[in-house]
Amino acid sequence: MGRHIRLTWVILLLLERGGEGAALEITANDAANFLVGKDIILNIFYTSTSQSPIVTWAKDSRRVVIWGNTNYNVSQAYRGRLQLFGQGSLNITNASPTDSGTYTVTVVTLDEEDATKTFQVKIYEPVENVSVSSSPATVNERSPDVNLTCTVSRGEGAVRWDKDGNPLRGDSGYNLLDRSRTLQIMHPNMTHSGSYSCNISNPLSSGRGSYTLSVPSTLSAGVIAGIVIGSILGALLLTALLVLLVCCVRRKKHDKEKEPARLKNNGVPSNHAVAIQVFSAPLSQDDPAIFATDNRHKAQCSKPPNSPQKLHGTLV
Repeated sequence: MGRHIRLTWVILLLLERGGEGAALEITANDAANFLVGKDIILNIFYTSTSQSPIVTWAKDSRRVVIWGNTNYNVSQAYRGRLQLFGQGSLNITNASPTDSGTYTVTVVTLDEEDATKTFQVKIYEPVENVSVSSSPATVNERSPDVNLTCTVSRGEGAVRWDKDGNPLRGDSGYNLLDRSRTLQIMHPNMTHSGSYSCNISNPLSSGRGSYTLSVPSTLSAGVIAGIVIGSILGALLLTALLVLLVCCVRRKKHDKEKEPARLKNNGVPSNHAVAIQVFSAPLSQDDPAIFATDNRHKAQCSKPPNSPQKLHGTLV
């Protein structure tokens, strides 16, 4: 009993005044994230010339254990699941969310300066059973909006939404609500149809849920059929107009190739062209063409009528 009292006084004295001399350095592993139900293990390593260092652990500035010369005193809240090992490394079994916090270890020796190391410990629950539901369940292009809600039976973490395997952009008509657990689609249309997935992850676990959204058009079958038929008729009419235009161009080209030339032989008019000019333009009385025409007319008038054919033989 007396030895235990003396050790207590030595510990209190060391904590009160701190050590003196060379600095003591603590190295540690950086892993400080743990799952619920698993062990919290915070390893520390240091080199000291002292044979009886004093190691103290505190959580959120409240001491949980003090250890020296193989003896340690554990606070009531951690008895039965806390122990030290090695050079004073900490092991807490069956971790719970309440074990999250700031853990600080201090090593004190008689002839060296005190050394301190801090750990930010976070306890995570594993992500389990992620699912996505739609509200309303039936959606069309007349719906003002639709909410896709991501739920999880256990665990927390960062939320990310994907559509057809690609991350959603914030400027595509979507809103994130309820800490990103709800994806709101404003004024849904056919382009919003697809497979949506909600991904929840923390440093130690993750889960995903999916939902296939279908946004049908509000047009009736008759209207859709009318649009299709109208499109077909419009295409046929356009084709007919193009064919007619091609025929007209070819006809015009063919007629142009058959049109007789008005001028030949370096600008000398042809006989046919002269005749057309003579009989299509008014002539004067002194025009030679009038004289030639009158002579032909007089010759025809002075020609005796057809005489009967001579009969061979003598009339009786």
